[in-house]
Amino acid sequence: PNGQGQGYGDWATGDYYSGGGSGHMQGAVVTPLDGLAQRAQELGINVIVSATNDATAGAAAARSADIAIVVAGTTSGESRDRPDLHLDQGADNLIEAVQEAAVRTVVLVQAPGAVVMPWRSSVDGILIMFLGGQETGNAWS
Repeated sequence: PNGQGQGYGDWATGDYYSGGGSGHMQGAVVTPLDGLAQRAQELGINVIVSATNDATAGAAAARSADIAIVVAGTTSGESRDRPDLHLDQGADNLIEAVQEAAVRTVVLVQAPGAVVMPWRSSVDGILIMFLGGQETGNAWS
C-alpha cells in the first residue's frame, strides 16, 4: 500500500521522500515545511511561508525574511527514466527569483540522484538529501 503522498496507487511513481516502487513507505510524512517550522518555533524564529512554486510569491516572501530557504526536488520511479536532470515544477525559476529578492538564500534539494543547478553560484548554500524517508522534514531541521 502507498503512504500519504506516494503516487496514490501507482506503484512505480516516485515521490520526494522514498522514490518509487519498493521504496514506498506506509504512514504519514513529516514534510520539510513541517519539520523546519516546528524547529523554528522551538527556537522562537518567525517563519514566513510561501508554500508554492510561484516565483513571484516566493520572491515577495523572500523580501520579508532574513534568510530564504527554498525546498526543491525531483523524483524517479522504477521502470521510468527521468526526462532530464532539472528539478521539478520550474524550481530553477523559483530559486532564481528568490535569490534575487532575498538577503541570503539556502536551497534544500531532495533528489534521487544527479541534478543540474544553474543557480549554484547565486545562492549562499546548497544541501542535498537523497530520499530521506518519512522523517525528511525532521532531518532537514
